Amino acid sequence: MVDASTFRLTVDDDVELRVMAESDAGDFHRLNSTDNGGMKQWLPARDTERTLEETRDFIAQLRAGVAEDKGIAVGIWHRGNLAGFLDAQRIKWSHRKTELGFWLGTSFEGNGIMTRSCRKLIDHNFREFDLNRVEMECATGNTRSRQVAERLGFIQEGTMRQAAWLNDLFVDYAIYGLLAEDWKNS
Repeated sequence: MVDASTFRLTVDDDVELRVMAESDAGDFHRLNSTDNGGMKQWLPARDTERTLEETRDFIAQLRAGVAEDKGIAVGIWHRGNLAGFLDAQRIKWSHRKTELGFWLGTSFEGNGIMTRSCRKLIDHNFREFDLNRVEMECATGNTRSRQVAERLGFIQEGTMRQAAWLNDLFVDYAIYGLLAEDWKNS
C-alpha cells in the first residue's frame, strides 16, 4: 500500500514524481489551463477545462485512489516546477495489470521528461506491485504519446476503431501492452 502523503520517486537530478497535495491545485490548474495546447486535442474537454475548485476535487480523488490502493497518480516536477501528470491508477489486482496515462505541459516537451518518468513508474509497478502487464491506449494520431510507448518497449497490439469522441469527431485508439518478462529482458 502506498502512502499518498509521502510517496515520491526520484527519476533523476531534474525530475521527481510525487502524489499531488491540495496545495498543488493552483499550479496544476494553471498548467492544465494555459500550457496544454498539444494535450487539448487528445483529451476530452472535461479533462482540460476544469475550474480551480474542480482541480482541487480532482486531486482529492487521485489521493483517495492512492490511499485505497487502486494504484498511483503523480505530478511530474521538473527542476521544482510542476510539468505534467502521470498515472497508473486503474490497477486490476486480480489480473496483475494497470493502465498508464499521462500528459505533459507543452513548454516541457522535447526533453525526454515523459519517457524517463514513465520508465521509473513502470519499473516501480513491476517491482513493487508485482504486476505482470502495463497497458496504454492513445489516439492513433497522437504521435508523441505513441513514441513514448514505443521507446519504452510497448508493443502495439491492435487498434480500436472510433474509440473516443474528441473535438467533435470519433478517433481511433492504438492499444499497447508491456509485459513484466519483456521489461526484465530490456
